[in-house]
Amino acid sequence: MSLTKAQVQQVRKHIDSVLKANGMLGFNVELGNARYNSTEITFKLVATAKGATSTKDAKKNKQVNDLPRFAKIHGIDPTKTGAKGEKLIEYHTSKPKYPFIYETVRGARYKATPAQAKRIFA
Repeated sequence: MSLTKAQVQQVRKHIDSVLKANGMLGFNVELGNARYNSTEITFKLVATAKGATSTKDAKKNKQVNDLPRFAKIHGIDPTKTGAKGEKLIEYHTSKPKYPFIYETVRGARYKATPAQAKRIFA
């Protein structure tokens, strides 16, 4: 017998309904992606403490919070938009060569050196 995509989806729905019906005290439980082959299915299960933020969200918030401080250090106004509507959105302290991240009007994201960011946004 070989597993089909429909069978995997059916198993996922069943597991999801069991998790929702039997919620764990103090944790938010989320069923993630599934991998499967002909004989087995592997699901990612993420449990986070209620009220806690994930490390990914915390890192994102830190990058956004660092932007005004480091933009001013480099002489850049973080609220100013570029000539083509670009906006500064992040600053990465761990990336010294291209620490600034900006977004275009169409939603494309680009990295920039402090000198490039100063030319675009100062």
